[in-house]
Amino acid sequence: MIRFQGAGMYHWSNAARAARFLGMNGYTSILVGIMLFHWEVKFWVFAISVMILLAWIERVKKMTFASFLRWLNVLLVGRLRNTQDVLREWHHG
Repeated sequence: MIRFQGAGMYHWSNAARAARFLGMNGYTSILVGIMLFHWEVKFWVFAISVMILLAWIERVKKMTFASFLRWLNVLLVGRLRNTQDVLREWHHG
């Protein structure tokens, strides 16, 4: 779905497809590139588990990585945020 901007035009990046690498999220290409040169079992386990997490986010949660991070932020912080400066009140209090 293309979201239109205020002037009726849409930006080209809104219609851009997500980067893919071997059918997975583009972020996995970074891990695969490091895995080629870093032959350590701990890193391989970490990289494969991150790849499984990214695949789960895309296929099960039906989210992009950026939308998953936004969802996680709302889950941890909440939707309502305090607009008062707590440190200023504590300092002048």
